Amino acid sequence: QGNYSCKINYDLGLIEDDKDYINIFKIIDKTINKYDNVIVDLTHGFRHLPILTIINLIVHNFKQNQKIEKILFAKEIVKRVEYEIIDLKENLDIANLSFILANFKDNYTISKHIAISNERYNTLIKNMNKFSSDLMSLSIENLLENSSRKLIESISIIKENSILEKELEDLEKDIATTFVKSNHRYITYYNIASTLYDKGYLVHSLSLVFEGIGFYIKSKFKNFSEDIYQFIENEENKIKLNKDLDYYKLIDACRSFFLFDNSKNTNKFFQKNHKNIIYNNINAVKDIEQFKKFVARVKKLRNNLLHANSGNILNNSQNDIKNILEEFEKYCLKGDILTIY
Repeated sequence: QGNYSCKINYDLGLIEDDKDYINIFKIIDKTINKYDNVIVDLTHGFRHLPILTIINLIVHNFKQNQKIEKILFAKEIVKRVEYEIIDLKENLDIANLSFILANFKDNYTISKHIAISNERYNTLIKNMNKFSSDLMSLSIENLLENSSRKLIESISIIKENSILEKELEDLEKDIATTFVKSNHRYITYYNIASTLYDKGYLVHSLSLVFEGIGFYIKSKFKNFSEDIYQFIENEENKIKLNKDLDYYKLIDACRSFFLFDNSKNTNKFFQKNHKNIIYNNINAVKDIEQFKKFVARVKKLRNNLLHANSGNILNNSQNDIKNILEEFEKYCLKGDILTIY
């Protein structure tokens, strides 16, 4: 399949001892480094030499995937008579993709310096990058509606009959299980926050818990009166219809009821009659003071971590956030403290 010619450069060094693996590896590396582009023929390689060469090619391919043009190998069709020249270059892409998948599954990010020439794989990587960008910026709505869906679609396209089928299936299952909408936004946020905590993203996890508390409170306020229900519904419809609006003011107002007493709450988002109804309902809840302390503690820790004002060492922050996740589950999920019977 094509005619190839090569020039042997003995000035790079001869292999005098075929068991001196370190020196052999250096000679191979020096040879590859000498050229901008290389075509490597592994046919009739002597035992360990093709293995050392492949290892070196994998290393180079991590750094410069365009450098290795072809890896030729003569596949024997009829013994010593007929051969088929095959190109093993795609296996370098598979090695790179395997590394990328393992790294992504561990922390949902991609090493930017690792490139792949296969266009099908690049579509997957593009969607992984978009997913990572949305997650790290906590663009949760776009993450759930667009980037996670596109990532799953691109995995499905290439996973069948792929050498990396198991790795791709595991990633697909992880994305489809964790990054999916639940019945309530605060449950979705809790699930993602728990995953991010396990991955070591402490600030991201805590930010989602803080937002999740607001969405939990908002959903429960709707049950306090029909008038409040309609008010919140109208505000949410405005947000859905206007891309320039978001939930910040609504959620911030909902949390304010647990950070300030009625006489000290200066938030004017809710009408005065709504505020009185809300305070009357939450003050009648058993153990409400504990929940108020929980909300205040989450806000304080979040602000400290976001603004680098925390004097806590990392282990303390990890333990604090672990406890906060457990308390969120206790108050907002299992206990559902603001439910009115």
